Amino acid sequence: MNEGVAKMQLEIGDEDKMKMQTEGERRIEIDCKKKEILDRLEDRRERKKGEAATAAIVFVVCQANDHGFRGIRVPKQKMNTGKFSVSSVRNIIDDVYLPKSEVSTRWVKEVPIKINILAWKISLDRLATHANFLARGLEIPSILYPLCNEAVESSSHIFFSCSLSRQVMFKVCRWWDLNNSAISSYVEWLVWLSTSRLSKHRNVIFEGVCYVAWWILWRFRIQILFGPKHPRRNLIFDDIVQISFLWISNRCKSKIDWNTWMQNPNLLSL
Repeated sequence: MNEGVAKMQLEIGDEDKMKMQTEGERRIEIDCKKKEILDRLEDRRERKKGEAATAAIVFVVCQANDHGFRGIRVPKQKMNTGKFSVSSVRNIIDDVYLPKSEVSTRWVKEVPIKINILAWKISLDRLATHANFLARGLEIPSILYPLCNEAVESSSHIFFSCSLSRQVMFKVCRWWDLNNSAISSYVEWLVWLSTSRLSKHRNVIFEGVCYVAWWILWRFRIQILFGPKHPRRNLIFDDIVQISFLWISNRCKSKIDWNTWMQNPNLLSL
């Protein structure tokens, strides 16, 4: 009797072991199938990302070509790497779409960010001028600079060649006790600035003053075109002196005296 019970218990134990083994094998099989499905989904996601990246690149290139940037080609080593990354697509878009300049970007910490951004746009000729509108195929009533009606409105004319900008620059140079020179472009201004007799720190301060002068000239243009009333030209230089002092004195480590600044900034102890 006891032997029969023992046999039955052994058989039940063997059946339990077989069931456990079978369940274990099934779990392993299910896990393998899950992994296979997940791998397929991951591959599908990567393919979709790659297709989206390629579509984005093609779209950017087509848009760039439509806007006049002809002859743009995406390097093959960037297209056929076999791997997708956001940074790679961003770099390709930046290479295609962002403007490039032979002159390195300049930044003056003594003036606000918006002033530096305006100077950067002037260096790249990326302001909303009539010449740039015409280059993009936009129809405008006139391409002449409305303040003088003497030449096409471009960054070079607004800030360097126009009689108004030259009068303003003449006053700024006389204020700083510097020799004025006939400048027609940003590159010429940069060369002239590098040959000035100012010390390194004063040269940076003077560059910031020039940036402020450009900002006030640009603001003057906007007020003439869109303002309710025309501003006065004879106040442009006074605004340059006052606003540049306000911004530079609050950002410069050295103390700047208003009376000395107003008479001759070269006398400041920087």
